Amino acid sequence: MKTLPNCITLSRIILVIPVLLLLFFESYKSATVLFLLASLTDGLDGILARYLQATSRLGSILDPIADKCLILASMVMLLSLQLFPLWLFVAIIIRDVVLLAGAVVYQMTLHRFEYQPTMISKANTFLQFVLILGILFHQGWGGLDYSRIEIIQFLVFVTSITSFMQYVGTWSRYALSERSQR
Repeated sequence: MKTLPNCITLSRIILVIPVLLLLFFESYKSATVLFLLASLTDGLDGILARYLQATSRLGSILDPIADKCLILASMVMLLSLQLFPLWLFVAIIIRDVVLLAGAVVYQMTLHRFEYQPTMISKANTFLQFVLILGILFHQGWGGLDYSRIEIIQFLVFVTSITSFMQYVGTWSRYALSERSQR
């Protein structure tokens, strides 16, 4: 039972391939259902890990990787189908690349990087899931007012920028503190 949360996280990574195939063939209804199922595993793995007292360093690393694989792969496919705005994709990619590079530099120059998601970062991930689901639902079933999707796009942008600034500020303080102690 202690490995169940990590197995659920791995299932999210595995589900990326069928989601992408469904998007490639423009099977939006099926893609919506499968993406929703994969999205729900994001909360489920964390809840089970805490309930089973099975939190682990592996799980803390796999979970954001699984999220990024599902979200970014879906965004790339939606972008190629001209269903996702390029400006938002670029903002998200720049944020993620800069934060990843900062984490690598921190680990290489100071000490082991311990990723700790913030509430705004969790909200950002949640909104990215909601945005993709909204786009898929709109394509599959229609009837969703597109202005609602645009509002979610704006919220994703704002939370991306806010979480970026929060991480940069927090880890810059940690780095300055580490350097001053040497």
